Amino acid sequence: MKVQMPFITISRQTGAGARSLGKRFQRLLDVEMPLAESKWAVFDRNLVQTAMREHGLPERFARYLPEDHVSEIGSLIGELLGLHPPIWELNQDVFETLIHLANLGGVILVGRGSNIVTRKMTHGFHLRLVAGMETRIRRSADYYRISREEAAEFIEFEDKARTIWVRENFGEDVNDPSHYDLCINTDRISVGDAATLVVEEMKRKFSVPAEN
Repeated sequence: MKVQMPFITISRQTGAGARSLGKRFQRLLDVEMPLAESKWAVFDRNLVQTAMREHGLPERFARYLPEDHVSEIGSLIGELLGLHPPIWELNQDVFETLIHLANLGGVILVGRGSNIVTRKMTHGFHLRLVAGMETRIRRSADYYRISREEAAEFIEFEDKARTIWVRENFGEDVNDPSHYDLCINTDRISVGDAATLVVEEMKRKFSVPAEN
């Protein structure tokens, strides 16, 4: 019987370091849990575009699917004019793609409620990243080259939007720690140490034998 390769989902507070950690995971997993025919892949911003291609839809529809609150008026007008399918249909396409990718294994899925969509799949490892507000403001200001005040407003908006998006699509609280195998505070644990910790936990959970 073919062994299913595991996958990772990452849920995160804005500025908690998911982008850096995803890349670090990718490199470390290629060494510690290598795939037979390919390398580990990260699906973050490219996830919606992947879903659009998989379902034969124009990639321009991706702009209607931010991981936050789409304007209800704008969405309704777009649907009535036939500019795009109903938002719920587009979201279902994304969720189907998440399941498809998780079934393939060897993928790191960031956001989009991926931990909830795939929670019944036994070969998944679900991670939540958090950090203190001061750290998140500094990281966001540096990354986007904006002021601290702008970074604070950006974080407040993004966190609230993601919370609403998950609640409206799944009826769940994204901040509930019971949804995850592991929650890491990147204030206290570095990106490198976090990557090592998660990979070791994955090897334990999926019984990957240690090298002699």
